[in-house]
Amino acid sequence: MTTWFLFRAVHVLSGTFWIGAAALVTLFVVPSVRAAGPAGGAVMKHLTTAVRLPFWVNTAALLATLSGLPLFWHVTGGLDAAYFGSWIGQAFTVGALSGVAAFLFGALVQSPRAARLGRLAASLQGPPSPEQLGEMTRLQEQLRLEIGRA
Repeated sequence: MTTWFLFRAVHVLSGTFWIGAAALVTLFVVPSVRAAGPAGGAVMKHLTTAVRLPFWVNTAALLATLSGLPLFWHVTGGLDAAYFGSWIGQAFTVGALSGVAAFLFGALVQSPRAARLGRLAASLQGPPSPEQLGEMTRLQEQLRLEIGRA
């Protein structure tokens, strides 16, 4: 078994988990939690604290990105310009840039907002105050808009 096989296996498995989890949460979990109203908060709290879904999704994103970079270097022959003239070189480049952009967007934009929302929800000892409710609503709206734009 070669090192490149291990890089590829980590890249494919973690990338599959990352995109699958993101799609599942975006398309099914979040709309269901919203539809459940206040009871949905308990589900999200369990997913974020007991199951630690954000940790696992972020770990998969990091592994997919970090394993993809040396693979890209290897496949492109050390960024050989001739490779980028081929259709496969262009396709891999678009995929690599999209993956890195998605990772950076998640790490720099979505994760801090989601973490703030999670900390705020975990700190509640009963119904939220008007200020807390306003901030939670603002963060949820920002997350929803960003997901819709991505």
